[in-house]
Amino acid sequence: MQTAWAAILATAAAAAAAQPDAPPYPFLLWTAQEAQAIRKRAAENAWAKKRLAEILHSAETPEGRRTFDNLFLYAVSGDRSAVEIEKKPLLDFIGCAPYKIDPLHWMWHHVDRYQHVLRYDTLYGELAPNERRALDLTFRHIAVHGIREERLRQWEGYPRMASASLCALITRDERLIRGAFECSGGLKDYLDQMVDGFFRAGSGNPPHKLLGQLMLWCRGCERLGLDELGFGYVGKNGQSVRKLLEGIARLGDPQLAIPGGMPYYGRSALHDVFHGGGMGFAMPPHDYLRGLAVAPIVMGRAPDGTGGWPLLSGGGAGEKAYQVFEQGGARMHLPLVFELAHRRWPGGPFGYFLAGMRGRDDKAYYPSPYWNLDPIDPQAVGPPPVASALHEPFGLAILRAQEGPDYWASPAPMAALRTGAQTRRQSGASCFALQAFFAFNRPIYFASGGTDKFDRRGNWYDSAASRCTVAVDNMQFGDEVREGRIYKVVRWPRPTGPGGTRHAFDNLVKFAGVRAVPTTYARPGPGGRTLTETAGLYPWLTTQRCLFLTREYLFDVFHLAGEKPYTYHWLVHAIGSAAPDPPAAWRETTDLDDELAGPDSVRFADQRRCDVGGRTWALTVVQDCYGKAPAESRMGKAWYDRKIGVRVTMLGEEGTKAYVAQTPGTVVLEGRREPRPPQPEDRYLLPKRSRDYDALDKGITKVTIPMPGQKPKGPPKPKQPPPAPPPKVLYVRETGGASVIARRRCPTTTFVVLHEPFAGGTPKIARFGRIQQTADALAVAVVGESTPVNDRVLLRLGDHAGQAVTLSGNGETFTFADRAYVRIAADAVRASGDLRAMKVAVPGRPRLILNGKPREAAVAGGFLTFGPNREKHR
Repeated sequence: MQTAWAAILATAAAAAAAQPDAPPYPFLLWTAQEAQAIRKRAAENAWAKKRLAEILHSAETPEGRRTFDNLFLYAVSGDRSAVEIEKKPLLDFIGCAPYKIDPLHWMWHHVDRYQHVLRYDTLYGELAPNERRALDLTFRHIAVHGIREERLRQWEGYPRMASASLCALITRDERLIRGAFECSGGLKDYLDQMVDGFFRAGSGNPPHKLLGQLMLWCRGCERLGLDELGFGYVGKNGQSVRKLLEGIARLGDPQLAIPGGMPYYGRSALHDVFHGGGMGFAMPPHDYLRGLAVAPIVMGRAPDGTGGWPLLSGGGAGEKAYQVFEQGGARMHLPLVFELAHRRWPGGPFGYFLAGMRGRDDKAYYPSPYWNLDPIDPQAVGPPPVASALHEPFGLAILRAQEGPDYWASPAPMAALRTGAQTRRQSGASCFALQAFFAFNRPIYFASGGTDKFDRRGNWYDSAASRCTVAVDNMQFGDEVREGRIYKVVRWPRPTGPGGTRHAFDNLVKFAGVRAVPTTYARPGPGGRTLTETAGLYPWLTTQRCLFLTREYLFDVFHLAGEKPYTYHWLVHAIGSAAPDPPAAWRETTDLDDELAGPDSVRFADQRRCDVGGRTWALTVVQDCYGKAPAESRMGKAWYDRKIGVRVTMLGEEGTKAYVAQTPGTVVLEGRREPRPPQPEDRYLLPKRSRDYDALDKGITKVTIPMPGQKPKGPPKPKQPPPAPPPKVLYVRETGGASVIARRRCPTTTFVVLHEPFAGGTPKIARFGRIQQTADALAVAVVGESTPVNDRVLLRLGDHAGQAVTLSGNGETFTFADRAYVRIAADAVRASGDLRAMKVAVPGRPRLILNGKPREAAVAGGFLTFGPNREKHR
């Protein structure tokens, strides 16, 4: 190995000596100075030499390596084995059309010239003058089209705008670069529209797939003296590229601790946004984690050491390297992006997450060889502080019982609530859904029932039944006519738009709520008629959901009000196996097949029903090993020995039927694939060229550039797939899955639920019951054993949340508006919210602290009295 490496270094030194006048390229990836520094580090550090050798031997042949790695080895070591491999698709790219007329074809969402830009930057010295001119013209045409006519404008999701911007950058033409930055959908426009860290109202699709392109754009601008167009730009809301990257962590789940392995930090609150692996991030290898924590910040390692982040996506050199598009390009995953960010801002939070990506037996994070970074000591970097937040434009509330930098490793619970805001990649089924619930460094509920890409058959993934929410009359499905064919589509629930939210975060409790009222509006119809429509989460229903999160439990209220009877199904999808209470009261059934299944949808298996009537009922789900012994599991025996689970308790209401069933996806079948219908003939179009470009001497290139209307070469037409074989079992999720469901048929109902996560196999809440409930308010008591829980939770519902109301029961009385929370202990009664007066049973003679401040209260006869009538009880 040393002899081979010495030969490579000697070859690189000779090549550098032969070219004393460096060309203007490369400037985007590795300059000559950077390549020299990387070679020096590899010569002086064993770990760096090992990392570089991993790339050198990443494939048996250069054809098997990624384009990114081939270019790196050429730039750093002078390895010429892949020059022709990468040069051929680059030359084939000459004359490539900017876009296809049919922009809704799914493959054309992914038009990307990213790798061609990298090839041109790195192989510039290997190109003949006419080849450089022809490629420069091609990049210019694509850049001009991106500035003038790109239909899928935005630096997010689909790569077309980012691709056009990089094409502008590689020309080094300041006019084009500024045009790409300032055009509609350019980076300036994107950053200007951002709020709350990295959200753009209505987008629902932060540019995680394109962060590598974004960092290269900023590096290139900086090196061309245009830093104000990249790292240095601050948008009108104070947004910058650095804040965008730091904002990624703001939606992180608490640390998912894997015994014997390495922690995993995911973002399950964004499950619906990222469609499983749809953001280009590889999923973890564990059966349990498959598709559960989506778009992870840190991908953990299993006890056997497997797992961890891949650095790049994509396959071998030139994969799908047709001249029109490259969907499978080797894009950077978060480790490489964070390495670039850590190099740029060493004081940021990126080092903490990089340290979490280290190998299981490594004492430090040894970075890739690409960016010339030092190893990162996990003891030298700290976690970033985070807090509970309502991201109103994005439609997401995140409640964290533990805030600050201790949040990440804390076992305290976290919950995420979807509000009604419309986002481009969010299904309406997620609105008002409990999108995430974590405790004891474990996910407790699935972000949605469809937790794996193989579960998205039929309409299951887009249905309310697959979420932790309420489905109404199975109204989610309806007919839609497209090109003369009838399709079953999701109709309800629908996003309601921003607003209708309440929230309050204090040291005692985190509260968030959302409400939607049907709104009737007029719109123009055919023949000059005026049509009226009613919009809401569900038509003709007032809906409201509120969450209270403490360190011990999640209190959940879902209120629905209509003028006629509806069938309501309240659902959560828990991880583990259910233990109904009492087991003898639960009978086998198939009710859910008729009431919750949709067209071509999956079915709930192992259904059981209990007619609870008006009684309070409960059900426990424990995370055990499904279908095998824990010692034989992939997660390991220590994972299951903790006996983590959740107890779901629902206050009674007449006519309630409780169900438990196996969550669809626990046993995953390979779905049938419909044959792809014939596609219309591919058509291409070049934009109109400006006079400046027409004036260029195209004759010296000896390459024909297609003119408007001329059809250039393109990728081969896709072949029709063969008929799909019958479905087969792909895997069984070893942790199982239990869907807990409550059914009611009535005009108006309120689901009042306590979710208590526990460890050690035993819940600790002893009593959960009503104090009083009316049509627009409720008060409940939550009392535990061997736990500090002795709480009163008060909530106002309906149109008059700001008006005071008085509720009484069990000798206690509370006057409040909006919401209030009370925790009772022997030394103090601590309360928060809009509490006006109360009489509450207490032990001893505690003092009262309301909203963090001491308040006068009287204690007599085992009750603490606060408010206008306090003197009567002295």
